[in-house]
Amino acid sequence: MMSRLVRLVLGCCVVVITCAASSTSASAAVCADYSNQAEAQQAADTRDADSDGLYCEALPCPCSSGGGDGSSDSGTDDGAADRERREAEARRREAERKRKAAARRREAARRRARARRLAAEHRERVARQRVERGAWRVSRVIEGDVLRVRRTDGSASETVRLIGIDTPGGCGGPEALGLALALTFSTPVDTDADGLFDVHGGTGALVDLQTDRSQDVRDDAGRLLAYVDVIEDIPPVAGTRGYDVGKRPRRRRPVGDLRA
Repeated sequence: MMSRLVRLVLGCCVVVITCAASSTSASAAVCADYSNQAEAQQAADTRDADSDGLYCEALPCPCSSGGGDGSSDSGTDDGAADRERREAEARRREAERKRKAAARRREAARRRARARRLAAEHRERVARQRVERGAWRVSRVIEGDVLRVRRTDGSASETVRLIGIDTPGGCGGPEALGLALALTFSTPVDTDADGLFDVHGGTGALVDLQTDRSQDVRDDAGRLLAYVDVIEDIPPVAGTRGYDVGKRPRRRRPVGDLRA
């Protein structure tokens, strides 16, 4: 009787142990059952091969370091978001720095351009004042519309291209030269007896120079662009009607007006 009871108890124990083993085997999982390491860590039902408390370490993140409650997974996500925000802020600051640097360069370029313009205007103003102040005397007639003048004190000389006149270089050129000589010298000479003066003679006329603010100070050849006003009568040339510059004070006639 006693032996039968012992056998019955042992049989029940074997059945219980077998059922427990079958249940454990049925509920066990493998890493392939999960899409990421955090899920496997939270389930904690796979094998931890190195006994470090981390399950399925080969699975991709998000990751978890243990606890099974997902808090570490959330911390990892927050850290990545913070890193992205910091990187975005750094990019924004760099773009703003570059924008401000470009604005400073543009402003500096505008200041340099303005300084160059003011310097050029100052040089032009000084150049105009230099030639417009004081008297000049005609020393040579180069063409009908080009004169050579010299300061009365001998300090400077200029080649003047008359404004408002464009005399011909071929046909009509000798006539224009002869008329300019008659207007600016007391005794010009007709060397070839053709009735046209071709060489200066006597005293050159005393003149003032006046530039035109609507034009450059000089032409491409470097000649001064100006009106020439005779400020002192010269004796009329023999055989001509002479040139009356006017007797009233401050009245002047421009050499540029060659209409006799």
